[in-house]
Amino acid sequence: MACTNPEYKELLEFEKMFTTEKNLITKTSSHYAEIVIANSNNESFSGTLSSLLPKRQSAVFSEKQNGNLAASFAERMGVIRFLSMCSIVWGHSLLGWESAHFTNLKYTIVQSIILQAGHVGTISFFIITGYFLSDKLEQYTVLSFLRHRFRTMILPWFIFLTLFVFIELCKAISINQIINQNIGQTFLLILKLASAFIFHSAYWFVPMSILSSITIIYFKRYINKQWFGILFACITLFYSINLYHGWLPVNHTKAIMAYTFFIFIGVQLKKNIFKLNSLLAKMHWEVLWTSFALLFLIACYEGARLMGLGCTEAFSSVRLSNCFVSLVLFLILIKSTNLDWVNYFNPRTHVFGVYLIHCIILNQLSAILIHFMVTQNMFHNIVKSMLIQFSFFVLVFVVTYVIVDLIRKSPAKVIFGK
Repeated sequence: MACTNPEYKELLEFEKMFTTEKNLITKTSSHYAEIVIANSNNESFSGTLSSLLPKRQSAVFSEKQNGNLAASFAERMGVIRFLSMCSIVWGHSLLGWESAHFTNLKYTIVQSIILQAGHVGTISFFIITGYFLSDKLEQYTVLSFLRHRFRTMILPWFIFLTLFVFIELCKAISINQIINQNIGQTFLLILKLASAFIFHSAYWFVPMSILSSITIIYFKRYINKQWFGILFACITLFYSINLYHGWLPVNHTKAIMAYTFFIFIGVQLKKNIFKLNSLLAKMHWEVLWTSFALLFLIACYEGARLMGLGCTEAFSSVRLSNCFVSLVLFLILIKSTNLDWVNYFNPRTHVFGVYLIHCIILNQLSAILIHFMVTQNMFHNIVKSMLIQFSFFVLVFVVTYVIVDLIRKSPAKVIFGK
C-alpha cells in the first residue's frame, strides 16, 4: 500500500534528487579524468587544465609544473657545462694548429674542422650564466652580486691564477733570483705573466663573465625591452665585423661586452621557460642537426677565410658563424634527454675546477707535445697528427679531472668555492 504521508513523500523526492546529483557528479568526474589521461602528454593542455582547477589548486599545479621543468632544465645545463668544457679544453690543447699552413686542400679542411670544434663551447657558458642569474636578478645589486661572486668565483680564480704565475715564475728564474733581484723587476715580470695568462689562456672568462653580469644587473630595469637585447646584439656584431678590419684588437679575450648579449639570452630563456619548452618540442631533430651541420661548415669556412686574410684570431668565438652554430648546438643539447649519463661526471661541482686547473696542467705537458711534433715533423702526416692531438687532449682532460675529483673529496675543496 502506498504511503500517503506528506513528509515521507518529501523524503523520497529528496533522496531521488540526491541520487541524480550524485550520478551526475560521478559521470562528470569520470569524463574529466578521461580528458586528463588523454592529454597527459599534450604540453598545450597545461593551460586548459589550470583553468579547470580551482584557483588555489591551479596555482599549486603551476608551481609544481614550473619546479619540475626548472629542475629538468638545470640537469641539462649540467650536461651542457661538461660538454662545453670538453670543447674548450680541446681548443686549448691544439698547439700549433692555428699557425700551421697546409698547401693540401684536404689538410686545410681537416685543420678548420679541428679548430672550429674547439670554439663551440664558449658561448654556452655565457648563456648558462644568464640562465641562473635570472633567478636572483631582481634581488641583486652590483655590490651584493660581487660579494656573492667573490666567494664562489673571484677568489678561486685569483688563487689558481696566482699559482699559475708562481709556477711559471719559478721556471723563468730561480728562487734565489726572485729573492735577490730588484723587487720592481720581479713585480713587473709577475704582472707580465698574469696579463699573458688572463688574455691568452682560459682565465679571461671570469673577468668577462663578471663584467657582463654586472652590466645586466645595473641595467636590469630594461631587461624586458627589445631595444636592450638589440643593443648588445649590435655590439657582438661589431666585434664579429672587426675581425675583418682590425679597428680594435681582434683577440676574443679582449672583446669587452661582446658576450653580454649571450647572458641576456640566458636570462630571457629562464624567464620564458615554458615558451622555450614548447618551442623545443616543436623543433624536429632533422632540422636541428641539419642546421648545425651546415652552420658548422660555414663557421669552418669563415675561419679558414680569416686565416687567409691574415687575421691573428681567425677562429675567434665572436665570429658571427660561430655564434649561430653555438646557439643551435645549445638548443640541441638542452632538447636532448639522452645525455643524462654525463651527470655521472658531476659537472655542477667539477667543471669549474677543470676550468681553473686545465691551463696549468696543459702548460706543464705542452712542452713535451711541441718537442715531439716538431722533431718528428708530425704536421706532414695529418692522420698521425690528429691521433697524437686527440691523445694529448684526453691526457690533459683526464689528469685535470682526476686532480679536481681528489681535491673535491678532501678538505681543500673550499678553494673551488661553492
